[in-house]
Amino acid sequence: MAGAILLLVMPGWTVFDAVHEPQRVEAFLALRVGTEVAAVAVWALLWHRRIGLRRSEPLVLLLLSLPVVAVAWMVADVGEGSLEAYLLGFTLPLYGSAFLLVWRWQLTAVLVAIAVGALAAALLTGPRPTTRAELTTMAFFVGTSATVAVIGQAYRQRLSWREFSARSALEREQTRTGQLLAELERLSREDGLTGLANRRCWDGLLAQRLEQARRSGEGLAVLLCDVDHFKEVNDAGGHARGDAVLRALAECFAARVRGTD
Repeated sequence: MAGAILLLVMPGWTVFDAVHEPQRVEAFLALRVGTEVAAVAVWALLWHRRIGLRRSEPLVLLLLSLPVVAVAWMVADVGEGSLEAYLLGFTLPLYGSAFLLVWRWQLTAVLVAIAVGALAAALLTGPRPTTRAELTTMAFFVGTSATVAVIGQAYRQRLSWREFSARSALEREQTRTGQLLAELERLSREDGLTGLANRRCWDGLLAQRLEQARRSGEGLAVLLCDVDHFKEVNDAGGHARGDAVLRALAECFAARVRGTD
C-alpha cells in the first residue's frame, strides 16, 4: 500500500514544485522521475514470487528510503520561504512507516537514520549555507516525526503481539476443551473397568443398527454372552478377582471381534 501511494503521489508533487519553487521545477522533476523509476524497479521486486517473499522488509525499507533521500536534496536546495512545505513532504514517509506498515519498530528507526543521514549529507553539499533558524526548523520537524514514527510503530507492535498472544492462548484453550470433550464423550460411552462399550453406548448403537436394518432390509444378528458362576468367583476371590476376570474376558472379546462387527 505504501509503495502504491508513493508511485501515485511522487510525480503529482511537481505541481507543488511549480507553485513553491518555479525556478527549480525542471531539476526537481528530473529527481522525481528518477525516484519513480527506481521505485518501480523495487515494486517489481516486491511482486516477484521468490524475492518478494524472502526480502519483503528490506525492499519496503528501500522503497520508503527513495523519496526520503530525494526530498532531502530538495530541502537543501529550496528557499527559506518554502522550507517548511518541503520538510512536511520529507517527513511523510516517516509518519507513513508508523501508521501504514506492519513491521518491526527497528526498521522504522533505520528509516529515521537514513532520513537524518540523507538530510545531513544534502545540507553539507548543498548550494548555500544553512542558517540557524533553518536548522532549528529542520530539527523540530525531523525530531517530531522521528519520535512519533518510532514510538507509534513500537506501540503498534506491542498491541499486535498482545493480540497474537491472546489469540494463541484462545486457540490452545479451544484445543484443550475439544480434547476434554472428546475424553468426556469416551468416558460416557465406555466402561471404566473393561474398556468395552457401556449400557448407554449399547442402547444407542443397537437402536441405530436396528433402524439401518429396517431401512435396508438386511439381516441383523445380535450375540449375547453370559458369564457362568461369576458370583462364585466374586465370593471366593473377592471383587479384585472378579474385576480381573472381567478384564480378561474383555481382552478376549476385543481380540476375537472384528472391527466391522
